Amino acid sequence: MNSIPQIIFFKQAASQGRSEAARILVKEGGADADLVSPASGVTPLYLAVQFGHLNVTKVLVEEGGAEVDKENTDRGNTALQRASQVWDSTKSKCLYKKLKKDFLQMTYR
Repeated sequence: MNSIPQIIFFKQAASQGRSEAARILVKEGGADADLVSPASGVTPLYLAVQFGHLNVTKVLVEEGGAEVDKENTDRGNTALQRASQVWDSTKSKCLYKKLKKDFLQMTYR
């Protein structure tokens, strides 16, 4: 599957809260969870956060390996930054845990 259909399907899954569709894309379709939409400059993870879909966020981060601190090409914002703006601390913990884990792995290599 090339990146344009992946972006379209990811955008729909992320913005509509369809975690199973996101899971199929990353697990069975081999889609890149960090794809950036050429039209909007955002990642599927950023969209999932923007629309408040924690279930999709978990799939993208935990199963798809999405980078929580990957900058969008539109304004340079990250999904982690957006989560801190729109989510309460309980929901944001999913992203913070992933970032902390990645940081520790890089630090202790």
